[in-house]
Amino acid sequence: MSSASVADTNESRSVWSWSAYEPNISWPHDWKKHTNFTGIVYWTSDDGKLITTDDASLETTRARVMHEYREYLNWFDDIDDEDAEMHVYNVDNERTRITFASWKLGETYKCGDDDELRTLHRSQSWDYFWEFAKHRARLPPALEQEFIDAMTLIMNDEKHFTELPFDERQLKRIWEVYQYLKAFTLPLRRLPNRAQSSSETSTTTTTTTTGDLVPALVYHMGEVMFSVSTARSRNQLAQHPSITSTITPTQATLRMWDLLIGLMLLANHRKYRVQLRSVVSKNGGIKLPAFRAMVSSLLAEWGESNLVAAVILSVNVAFLGIQTLTTLQRTPSIISSLFALTSLIIGLHHVWQHREKTEVDREDAREYLYFVNLNLKLLATSHKSPPTPLDLTVTAALLAIPRAALQWAVLVSIFVLGVDAYAYAFKP
Repeated sequence: MSSASVADTNESRSVWSWSAYEPNISWPHDWKKHTNFTGIVYWTSDDGKLITTDDASLETTRARVMHEYREYLNWFDDIDDEDAEMHVYNVDNERTRITFASWKLGETYKCGDDDELRTLHRSQSWDYFWEFAKHRARLPPALEQEFIDAMTLIMNDEKHFTELPFDERQLKRIWEVYQYLKAFTLPLRRLPNRAQSSSETSTTTTTTTTGDLVPALVYHMGEVMFSVSTARSRNQLAQHPSITSTITPTQATLRMWDLLIGLMLLANHRKYRVQLRSVVSKNGGIKLPAFRAMVSSLLAEWGESNLVAAVILSVNVAFLGIQTLTTLQRTPSIISSLFALTSLIIGLHHVWQHREKTEVDREDAREYLYFVNLNLKLLATSHKSPPTPLDLTVTAALLAIPRAALQWAVLVSIFVLGVDAYAYAFKP
């Protein structure tokens, strides 16, 4: 069974993570040898999720590669792509190298010293894609769109045209080669024989698909985009719009929101923001096991706060039944009751909305975390950028309402007790 199918069948389980997956790989049936267009030999295994440029035909090298693969399997949880790959190399040296790649997102990552995946520069990503394209059977839409956008910009923007390493003749040839290769990766219609009748023609026309040139197309796009990305970086030109479209709020804006929300929610939102940040990797991926664990802890917390809120509400209702209460005693008690009721109602709402999210899949988790998106630049499009600290602050504020309202209810109740104690102490 492939690793992708294993992930699909286990995705609905709350305990599933890549760290729990044990690849069943045998030699030589589960290993394939590839030679790329520059003559570099590499091996793939586990349905293409494992790539190595080391000599996998050697038993000791293969064992070391598999050891590193199992060691870093759980890092796949940080990448929002079921088709991600891990490149393991230099295992025979003292410094083993690990690179992750997401063809769907068009990104590559390195393991940082802080146990976080670091997104590599575009030139490094494109260098990876054209170098390891021989085992690919499908054309990644994100990569193709980036190539088309870049070529359109280069051929229509004089500034880009003069500062990139292509002249007009080369650009036309690049586009012609792309169209030629693209034509052989699209469905082709077989033309009918002229001797056939119209009725026979309608029944014999079939559609076939040729995918053998997909690696060549990826290689062509990757080689061009590697030069484009390198030149853009050298000349300090903007990268592809998907890389620069996210508007990150300034620290001053974030502090202003923190102060405003903190006054209303007694700074409880900061705790929830830390939890939300912990389940979103720095490259925008969702750590699914961490997300499910976070939801479970939130449900337990809201269950306890609902119980305390119900107790405070019942005590205040009983207290308000005393006929001899003064206005100074009655008003704070009413306010405390309203806070307790707010905490109870919103807490029940949160429990009801989150009760099924302990077994949520990756796409639903992504939709939940990306629900608040204040990136005004992208409001007119269907694309959502990864949540910024400000987006997570707003989401955290919504999650913190039951806890904050309960704390307000307790504080007002303490005030009521203080007023009662004062009134009793100075009673004539």
